[in-house]
Amino acid sequence: MAQKGFDDAGERAVDVLGYISALNAPTREALMPWARRIPAGLLARCRLIHVERGEELVSMFDRCEHVYVLCVGRIRTTTRSVSGSSFTIDEFEAPTVFGEMELLAQSPITLGSLVALSGCSFIAAPQADYLAWLTSDPEALLARSRWVVRSLLRQMGNARSLMGWSATRRLMFVLFQSCHQGTGRSENGGATIQATRAELAERAGVSTKTVSRALGELEGRQMLRRSGRKIVIDRDAYERLENEIRHELESEPPQGGKREEQ
Repeated sequence: MAQKGFDDAGERAVDVLGYISALNAPTREALMPWARRIPAGLLARCRLIHVERGEELVSMFDRCEHVYVLCVGRIRTTTRSVSGSSFTIDEFEAPTVFGEMELLAQSPITLGSLVALSGCSFIAAPQADYLAWLTSDPEALLARSRWVVRSLLRQMGNARSLMGWSATRRLMFVLFQSCHQGTGRSENGGATIQATRAELAERAGVSTKTVSRALGELEGRQMLRRSGRKIVIDRDAYERLENEIRHELESEPPQGGKREEQ
C-alpha cells in the first residue's frame, strides 16, 4: 500500500509556520517553538495531508519515506501478529509525531499502521530533511529521542500489564484510556464514548461476544450505561473506574491465574 496523501488530492504544499499559527492554542504552543528552529529550506518541502476517519495514513511494512506531525485529530496505531490478526498498540491526539522511531532506528519499513479515528491533518516532512534537522540541532535530537523512549516504555508497560488481565479488566482499561485521552469528555467530569463492539474488541484483544458480556457486567455494577452506540460514564463511575485501573497497574500482575475466554 502506498503512503496516502502523496500524489493524490489529499496532499498540498503548506506554509508551515502560517498553518501552525492558525491551530488551537495547545497545539500551536506545543509545535511552534520547534517549527521555528527548522531551517526555512526544509520547511518549504513539507506538505499538508488530510485523512478521513477510518482511513490509513500508512500501513505496516510500507517503506519509510516521511515523518508525520499530527496537527488535528486522533490516530490509532496498530500492528499485526504472526497469525495475521490486528491489534491496537496505542491511541494519540494532536499534537504528536509519527515516523521518528523508524527514522532513529534506521528501519526501512514502518513498524505499524496509522488509522484515523477522526478527520486528521498532518504536516509531512521528507525523512532525509527531518534527519538533517535533528543532526544539526542536538537539543532537538535529545528531546525527540527521549519522547520516543518514553512512548516505547509506556506501550511496553501497558502490554505487560494487560497480558495477565481478564477480558473485563482489559475493557475497563480501554474505556479508561478513552476517558483519560479526552475522547468525548464532558464538563461534569464524565465521558461519552462512541465505539462499536468490534472496535472495543480490537482494542482490548478479545472477541465481540466477550465485549458484550463485559459491558453487561460493568453496566450491572453501575460503572457505565449504554445509549445506542454510545457508552456513557458519569463522574462517579469514572472515578471508580480510575481507582480500579490504577490499583491494577500498581499491583503485581497475577501469576498462573486462569485466563478468561477471549
